[in-house]
Amino acid sequence: MEKLPFTKDFNKLYAAYCISFGLGIVLPILTVIFMILTFIALGAKPNPQMSEAALAISAVIMFGLVAWIPLIISIVFFCIMLYRFWELVPIQNRKHGLGALIGFLFIPWFNLYWNFVAIWGVGKEYNRMFGEKKKEAFDVLSLVICICLIVAPAISYILLIFWLYQMKNAAIILQQKALDHNEHENIPCGCE
Repeated sequence: MEKLPFTKDFNKLYAAYCISFGLGIVLPILTVIFMILTFIALGAKPNPQMSEAALAISAVIMFGLVAWIPLIISIVFFCIMLYRFWELVPIQNRKHGLGALIGFLFIPWFNLYWNFVAIWGVGKEYNRMFGEKKKEAFDVLSLVICICLIVAPAISYILLIFWLYQMKNAAIILQQKALDHNEHENIPCGCE
């Protein structure tokens, strides 16, 4: 992951996530529209050639399968961002390894529990790191997202956009603090 320079830039990651997520929503809707139009067009004809119908239906199905690619890409960008969010949490505050925090999200049914550990957990850690300086409650929205992932997944995906924006801004602040701290430690004091 270190070899991909854009993964350190949260703004680019967030933009890539939003674009891929948007395409992942728009393309399946277009697929349904194309499918309806295809059935209307095939129904309007007396249907003399079945091969045209089969060709049209297979084209719609292929477009529908391709439409899922942006959603898969958005999941990848989400995982990269979540990994980077956790990376900014001090090691002593992490109960699990970075790979486990992301990897266990892909275990069916167990991920319903693990969302609370990975997503709500990073929100709680950011609250702890910011304390009273930042008046945003990172953990409240992350908890709502985790609950919605169980009850109403469609709502959680929309809330996830806002949560990622909030967390992205907080992560940028944390990155800048870490950079300033490292630069401050490397300044020669001129005592020698």
